[in-house]
Amino acid sequence: MNFLTALCQALSRPLPGVRAHRQFAPELAYGRHQGPQPADARAAAVLALFYPRDQVWKLVLTLRSDHLPDHPGQVSLPGGVLKPGESAEQGALRELNEELGVATERVELVGRLSPIYVFNSNFIVQPVVGVLDESPVFRSNASEVAEVLEVPLADLLKWMPEDRQWKLPPSVSITAPAISWQHTQVWGATLLILGELINVLRENLPQDAVG
Repeated sequence: MNFLTALCQALSRPLPGVRAHRQFAPELAYGRHQGPQPADARAAAVLALFYPRDQVWKLVLTLRSDHLPDHPGQVSLPGGVLKPGESAEQGALRELNEELGVATERVELVGRLSPIYVFNSNFIVQPVVGVLDESPVFRSNASEVAEVLEVPLADLLKWMPEDRQWKLPPSVSITAPAISWQHTQVWGATLLILGELINVLRENLPQDAVG
């Protein structure tokens, strides 16, 4: 079975949602990522994009620029706030193009993951999953993206979070799960989203589809 077919089948099944998120959530989240969110929460979308490079499937992540107002310096999936009347799919593709310069015409959208509420920045985020059948050329927008990170699918499936201490402004210290990837740390909302994706893939993806 090829990867695209296996991924479509996996995302057509019931999502694990809270069950998957729990392992990746900070200790002080208290389930708030599942809502309810306030009426003024801002709708956003992110894209988990898989593509082949060097004969293996990879997932693209970005290291956000330090000067951004929301989640500066953190590892993220391409995405952002939705424009009025824009669907999550439309917004995720637009942000992929704006952040990484990837033409979106050949991106095949294959499903959604569970939405999460990011309470510290008041976003309700809808993750979308897509596949590109060719290796993209990334032309990152330096005002938003400090670095492009490409994670091989086989490595992603091995990710296991470890608790570490985080200091948040002005003087809060929390314990939160994180993944060390190269010289970065993946945690917070991005790790929750990837945690569910990893769970879906581990439970449904045949070994011969990993590549």
